[in-house]
Amino acid sequence: DYDGTLGVRSRDLEHYVISRMICEPDASFEQIIDEFCSAFGPAGDTVKAFYTNVRPAGEKMYFNSVGKNRKLLLDDSELESVVNKEYVQVMTAELKKLKDFPQDKLSEVEKIRLKRLILTIEQSLLTAEFMHQGDLRIAKKKNNGVVDKKLLETLNKKSFAMSAGFRAIAIGISALALGVVIPKVQYAITKYRTGSSAAPGLREFEKQEQALKSTTA
Repeated sequence: DYDGTLGVRSRDLEHYVISRMICEPDASFEQIIDEFCSAFGPAGDTVKAFYTNVRPAGEKMYFNSVGKNRKLLLDDSELESVVNKEYVQVMTAELKKLKDFPQDKLSEVEKIRLKRLILTIEQSLLTAEFMHQGDLRIAKKKNNGVVDKKLLETLNKKSFAMSAGFRAIAIGISALALGVVIPKVQYAITKYRTGSSAAPGLREFEKQEQALKSTTA
């Protein structure tokens, strides 16, 4: 979920490291990172530098913002205040290095891998800017053009309430579908195809029950 993580591009590397350590518990962290970056061919060192520089900036951003307030993890309205300028600057600088890498040195597969990484970084930066501009637009209407803590707290509460409402509606719809609609549709299809609404495994039991009722009567 690249929109949800909003630029935590070290996630791909972390997933790879975790998976490899499960398979190769004796392998060193540095060895696994080099293995991951080698998939980018000659661009491997540039990719490694990207993760080396971006990850500390992301961790600093996390502990300074999200680490102090766990509810920020669940509220998109707070993401703009979490993603600070320093992190965006580091991401932008590293993105330029990746885009400037000579493409003629890469194989077709390596080009695709590097392009995918570049696209996800660009999307992350655009998402951050989009959310920032959204806050600015709201600020112009409600807070004299100022994006401050009070405005973000207001957006936080509104977003949390809307999210809770939508989740409640989704749970209700899911319960209705799973408990009523889907079973009725399944029974209708079964009856149409077999002439009986009973599940195939229960037909003999149903016949025996009817025969017992007839005998008793």
